[in-house]
Amino acid sequence: MNHQLPLDFRPGEQSTLNRFIQGSNTELLSLLKKYQTGSPDIQIYIYGPPGTGKTHLLQGSIREHETGFYLPLAEVIPLKAGLFNALESFDLVCIDDIDTVAGNHDIEVEVFNLVNRLREHDRSCIFSARTPPDQSNFILQDLVSRLSACIKYKIYEPEDHDKRIFLKNNADMRGIHMSDEVIDWIMSYTPRDMKSLSSLMARLDTESLREQRRITIPFIKALLV
Repeated sequence: MNHQLPLDFRPGEQSTLNRFIQGSNTELLSLLKKYQTGSPDIQIYIYGPPGTGKTHLLQGSIREHETGFYLPLAEVIPLKAGLFNALESFDLVCIDDIDTVAGNHDIEVEVFNLVNRLREHDRSCIFSARTPPDQSNFILQDLVSRLSACIKYKIYEPEDHDKRIFLKNNADMRGIHMSDEVIDWIMSYTPRDMKSLSSLMARLDTESLREQRRITIPFIKALLV
C-alpha cells in the first residue's frame, strides 16, 4: 500500500510500465523495470519534450512500487515552502517537471536538500524535465550538480508505427473495435504526441459508451468539433 501525504496525486490507471510504448527507449524502460524487482537505491533524471511519456514512466514506476510518492510540480501552483518535507520516508519519490522550480531560489534550495536527504536515507528518486539539468535555468549550481549526478536519459517519442500499435492495443484493452482506416485518420488529422493520443482514446471510450455508438471517422469528427 502506498503511503500518502496531504498532497495526493494518484497515477492514472493506464500508466503502467508494461503499457509504455518503448520505441527507442528500451534501455530506460529496462532500467525502470529492473528497479521494480529489487535493485538498490537509484537516482534517475529523464528529460525530453512534452508528450513523450515522461509522466507515464514516473506514474508507472510509482504504481508498481510498494511505497512511493508521485508529485507533479506543474500542477502545484503556487509552489510553497515545505512542499518536499518528509518525502524521504518513501522508498521511491518521483517528481515530475522538476524544471518548474527553476528560478525560484528558495524552492531550489528545498529540492537540493531533498536530494541530499534521499541519498542519506538510501531512497530512490526519479525526476523528469524538458531539458538536461545544465540547460534548465536553475540558479542554484549545487542543485545542478546534484541533478547532473543522476543517471540521465533523454526520452524519445515513439515512431508513427509504434503509435499505431498503441492505438490498436489501447482500443482492444478497452473492448473497442477500431479499424485500420480509423487509426489512419487519427494519425493524419489529430495531434500525434502520446499524451494527446492517450487522452483521445479515453474520451472516445467514454463518449462511445455514453452514446452507444461505434468508433467511426464521422463520430470522431463530430466529437472533435
